[in-house]
Amino acid sequence: MPAHDLSACPRRRGRSPFPALAAVAATVALTAATASPAAAEAREPAPASRAEIQRALDAMVAAGAPGVTARITDENGTWTATSGVADLDSGTPMPANGAFRPASVTKSLVATVVLQLEDEDALSLDDTLGELLPGTVPGGDGVTVNRLLNHTSGLPDYIEDPLFEDPEDYTRRGFTPEELVEIADRQDPSAEPGEFAYSNTNYVLLGMIVEELTGNTLGDELGDRVLRPAGMDRSYLPVRETGLPGEHASGYYRLAGRQDLTEATEIDPSFAWAAYGLVSTPEDVAGFYRALWDGDLLPAASLAKMREMVPGPNFFMSGYGLGLERMDLTCTSPEGHTGSIPGFSTFAFLTGDGDRQVTVSANAFLLDASATPMILAALDVLNLGLCGEPFTPPQAMEQAGPLAPA
Repeated sequence: MPAHDLSACPRRRGRSPFPALAAVAATVALTAATASPAAAEAREPAPASRAEIQRALDAMVAAGAPGVTARITDENGTWTATSGVADLDSGTPMPANGAFRPASVTKSLVATVVLQLEDEDALSLDDTLGELLPGTVPGGDGVTVNRLLNHTSGLPDYIEDPLFEDPEDYTRRGFTPEELVEIADRQDPSAEPGEFAYSNTNYVLLGMIVEELTGNTLGDELGDRVLRPAGMDRSYLPVRETGLPGEHASGYYRLAGRQDLTEATEIDPSFAWAAYGLVSTPEDVAGFYRALWDGDLLPAASLAKMREMVPGPNFFMSGYGLGLERMDLTCTSPEGHTGSIPGFSTFAFLTGDGDRQVTVSANAFLLDASATPMILAALDVLNLGLCGEPFTPPQAMEQAGPLAPA
């Protein structure tokens, strides 16, 4: 996914972070089956009941996720709900705030640091790779920081390389950022410069730029500039550390053509790094977006720039800003990010006014047919939490029949 976004998993270039949903969603638009987000947002729908959201979480588990956690903020305050188990062997219940890998949510944090550096005049969004990291990629003189941030660079995604087809082949070895970029450089461009095409390579390069300009590690800069100011006490960016700290669920994945889930809790995260390597908790992830929206991390002008969107491929990612995704639901178009990495899938969104927020974490990365019902159930959780009503798929999607992984 598109994080491993729902963001980074291997997929055809330019596709949504969730390949299962993208297989059909890329060809449809929201229709009469869903209300106009702008019109519906004006009616301020009542919050969904906890029982309705619990049923949607249970549906995610029934679809194949061992466990799932949701953190919801609405007019009634903030509360959490869980379903399923943290570990298939022990049957331990899913923790309400366990450590996990939120994958491409990392991009929102890295983009925040880049915009802070712009505010400090350490860089301009019009600076090019040729100026900042000369010789790193072919044609770097035509790739600006802004195009890296909103995925319009045209640079290929390193995860499209066959090396990244099976997590067993890449989660047990180490990579340097330079090696990831070299893998991408062997591929053809993903799109023409200026066209949207989701590429994790963009954020690896941004991480390299941050380190080049500051002289510090990206992890240290994230800690000083984002994690501590946002109160994200249990979050950090690992480089080669394989485990998850404190209370956490075990992570699992399943590839197409395989029946069993494979455990992937302790992995070498260097393949993800600045693109989708963060370790966090549901509370910390929600706290980050809250701090961002409240102006604690960026001035208003920079946040507005971050939220300026280029068109995305479908309703699931209808727009992409500077490290932020937009999704079209039945009453609103919330912003945040999805994420997927072997072991975990994440959906973290809030409304434009910040009044409602939903963060969903599942300890599953599914690339078989069960991904479709799990994703649709996750959309139901989001829609219930943000719109107060179940998610209604576009009619064109329903007419297309079952979704299958791309």
